[in-house]
Formats: sequence, C-alpha cells, structure tokens
Amino acid sequence: MAELEFTVKANPDSANHLFLGECRGYAALTAGRLSDARSLLVGLAATDPANASALLGWSARLALWLGDADAAEKDIAGYWLAMAHDGAAAVIHAVILGGVAGLRGDRPVAINAYRDAVGRWRDLRLPIDEALMALDMTYVLGPRDPAVAEAVSRARTNFIDLASRPIPRAA
Repeated sequence: MAELEFTVKANPDSANHLFLGECRGYAALTAGRLSDARSLLVGLAATDPANASALLGWSARLALWLGDADAAEKDIAGYWLAMAHDGAAAVIHAVILGGVAGLRGDRPVAINAYRDAVGRWRDLRLPIDEALMALDMTYVLGPRDPAVAEAVSRARTNFIDLASRPIPRAA
C-alpha cells in the first residue's frame, strides 16, 4: 500500500487514485472489515462512475454478506447500468438478484439462481467466481442448507486449487 500511495503522490492521475482506492477496499475485505470495504467501493463508484462501476458488483456482494438486501439491490442496479449484459457480468447480476430474493425470504428463487449460475461459471471457466458464490449462498441461505453444503464442498476444492487464504470473519 505504501508503494501505491507513493505512486499516487508522484503521479496523481485519476486512474492511480482509483487503483489505490480499489486496493484499499480489497485490503479491508481481506481483513474481514466488510462494511468498510463496501463503503470504500461504493464511494469510488460514486466519484468515478465511468471507470469504477464494476466495483458495484463487489459492493453488492458485500451488501449480501452484511444482510442488506436493499443496498445489494441498489448496488447491482448501478452495476448493471454500466456493464455489458453478457458473460460474467450477466452471471454476477443474476447471482446478486438471487441473493436479494433469498435475503427477502424467497429461498426457491435464490436456490434456482445459484444452481443456474454454477453451470454458467463453469462454462466461463471461472472457478473463483463459483467459489465466491458459495460464500454468497452461505450468507444468504445459511450454512445448514443442503444446496449450500454442496456448493461449499466444491468451493473448498476451488479455493485450495487457487491457493487462497481464508477471509477473516466479518468485523
């Protein structure tokens, strides 16, 4: 982070500021400070909508993890306005909307969205996104749901294959 901060001081280009802010958001996420991470990412998207709108996909995911369906719905709407409506962006959109439905009590809609997304993530060859979706499912449906247990088993394998480290519990 110190190197990035030095880079921004040496070259205060808006792209460098955006990159530094994005890194701060992901650092907060990996430290388990989900609310801080979400706030940083939403703030970046507001200050540079043309270049930072993709971050709203992450802020929507974090809103799900924080149990805030309204914030997730708002963030994914902003994301969808700025992103192409195909590929990974379309799957992220469907997954977040499924999560919003789940948080609002419509478990069948959430489970169907997640099941559909598994095949789409595999078609796109994005195992990290499939694994992250298992985290979404755990927050939205709870760890005891049978659909979650299956997704978590696959996610564990994906995370191990990717040499990932655990994200600390939310602070």
